[in-house]
Amino acid sequence: MCDVVDPTVDRIMNREVATVSPATMLQEAVRRMNELRIGCLVVESQGEPVGIVTERDILRLVENGRSPADLAVKMIMTSPVEVIGLDQSIEDASSLMLKLRIRRLPVVKDGKLIGIITSTDILRAAKEGMFAREVFIYLSDIFKDGKLRPSNNLSPPEESRKVVPPRPDTS
Repeated sequence: MCDVVDPTVDRIMNREVATVSPATMLQEAVRRMNELRIGCLVVESQGEPVGIVTERDILRLVENGRSPADLAVKMIMTSPVEVIGLDQSIEDASSLMLKLRIRRLPVVKDGKLIGIITSTDILRAAKEGMFAREVFIYLSDIFKDGKLRPSNNLSPPEESRKVVPPRPDTS
């Protein structure tokens, strides 16, 4: 059986990360997010991520009737921020995102911010077939010698399968 190495976060992460300091005024952070057309800013102190401010954080603020005009980022940022290591697998990143219901993970090496991976990065990589080689190796191993080898990962659990009724004929 051949070993398939899971692709790591460093293959698809964005190395250009928009950051702010905890003291940045929230209105300035919102202006910057709009200008850059992004959904978050990593809050950084001395090269280390200490928080993250997202569109969702700002929406919660507005929902509660507060104005971003007189608040610093540190007042609404999510902290501590979840991060992922540079050498962790993309599967680890996507599993963590799903578990925590988040869309962005700062990437760190030795505690220092070096990138960010988003759910969009993962979807783009899958769409572009970035992992075709790994899938080929995996399938080659399963079908070794022209025979299907049993695998408990080939199909979803019975309880997750849903039967979708056929659409009624409208003709």
